[in-house]
Amino acid sequence: MFKLSEQANKLEQIDKSKLKELDYNNITDEKYRLEAEEHVHERNMRDGGIKLITSNIDKAKGKGQESNTPYGQHLLTKTIQPAAEILDGWIATALEGKAGRRSRAALLLSQVDSRISVFIALKNALEQITMGSSKGKVAEKIGRSIEDELRFQAFDAAMPAYYKRLLASVGRSTRTKGKYRHKRKVLINRMNVKGVSFSKWEENEYINVGIYLLELLRCEEVGLITYTQQKARKRGYLDIVTATAKTMQEIDKYMKRSDVLKPSLQPMICQPADWIGLYTGGYLSPFITNKQFVLTRNNRFKSEIAERVSEMQGVYDAANNVQKTAWRVNKKMYDVVKQVYELDHAIGDLPYKEQQPVMNYPIHIEWKDKDQKRMTAASRKDYKKWKEENPDLARDINIKRGKIRAINAKLISKQLQVDAILGIAHSALERKEIYFVIQCDFRGRFYCASPFLNFQSADYARCMLEFAEGKAIENETAACWFLINGANLFGFDKVSLQDRVEWSEKHKDQIEAVASDPLEHTWWHEADKPFQFLAWCFEVKKFWEE
Repeated sequence: MFKLSEQANKLEQIDKSKLKELDYNNITDEKYRLEAEEHVHERNMRDGGIKLITSNIDKAKGKGQESNTPYGQHLLTKTIQPAAEILDGWIATALEGKAGRRSRAALLLSQVDSRISVFIALKNALEQITMGSSKGKVAEKIGRSIEDELRFQAFDAAMPAYYKRLLASVGRSTRTKGKYRHKRKVLINRMNVKGVSFSKWEENEYINVGIYLLELLRCEEVGLITYTQQKARKRGYLDIVTATAKTMQEIDKYMKRSDVLKPSLQPMICQPADWIGLYTGGYLSPFITNKQFVLTRNNRFKSEIAERVSEMQGVYDAANNVQKTAWRVNKKMYDVVKQVYELDHAIGDLPYKEQQPVMNYPIHIEWKDKDQKRMTAASRKDYKKWKEENPDLARDINIKRGKIRAINAKLISKQLQVDAILGIAHSALERKEIYFVIQCDFRGRFYCASPFLNFQSADYARCMLEFAEGKAIENETAACWFLINGANLFGFDKVSLQDRVEWSEKHKDQIEAVASDPLEHTWWHEADKPFQFLAWCFEVKKFWEE
């Protein structure tokens, strides 16, 4: 079992809140000094996870998608069943009473599973608690969502096979994925085409049903929301849907728990602890609490693995050997990747740094909403006329505009990945050694626990890593394999090994030119793995020189 020295073990006695301030440089033994520093490093990872979660939640709040946050999902799961039981009782009581708004709302809700009704109400309410939405607005939104549920239930009952295929189709589409309004539009259009009838609700019924469900969320037994009064623009006051103190406490409690569960994992600065069991190994400190060797959510499978340690020993040993391999950041490749990205060149996996401009129409168009690109009424009229007069040109331009928009839509996540990779590489630039914690999936395939910068990542990330302990090329066989690797990285890998050696020697002048000035000589862009090929060019140039 991996053990810290007596010096490093003293860290466990220190108040965790003061760990950041620890002067680990006073520990004289290099190995244990690194272990001590790693504890601080892992504390910082945990803090990074807190910042990331907070940032994501702020973004979700800004878009009115609070139900998609971790605590939103937690509240949904926790509240649905008990609230559904209360709603069933309310409906039964209302249907036995006199006719009126409550009985009409109860009649409509009796057609839907109460758990679904509660889920819809909860989701809509959670999305509005930080948006300052009025009771009437939230109620109408809930009511329309309940009507949609009944409408699509009717569609499913009338044409189950077709409805299932249609749902799968809109779920795969990039236009409808995550976009409820567009998905709804498609489903309603298909219902009308297929002649599936549905009796639309009266306008006042949306509000009645919505308020009925808001009162459920507001009742003492559920206590998720409350109303606060806000002065209206013209006169009077509006009831604004807000979270109760109980809900805020629940959110705060869940956030504190989830902060610890989702650290921002990074490479280690000392050797990871050997895996000796399902939950023992990898990162050293108590700050990384969600570590396990096998990546699975199947509790039965995990229990079986935990009990059969001897049978897993070979897998543990293999992972431990990989973990002990020391790496370092290739400073030259780090500089090249950063320069290329700053110059806004897209090469291989490396994306553009800036959004690409969408080509304009050859006619002047004024936009009412620049963010969503909505035309003014006059521009829409001009565009329609131009489109009728130039159908082929209009189609060609719209296809090109669509492709650029698709590229830009994917750019954001790719750019964030580049920023993360460059950030981690920069923080490890001066390290003599870094290590990667290894985990495996249920098939036994190994993966690095820390995302972004690792030896399984994108081409432009892998090129920035090299072995901390290099080996000399001392004979002709080793030299041949070195040249074969370069041909493979370029993509010249469907020929004999000897042909690959000869290919590398044949392109010696180009390889040396690239290594001398990669920004000026861009032949390496043509490689299958351009950045790893460039890293090889730097190394082989040195080899030829020596």
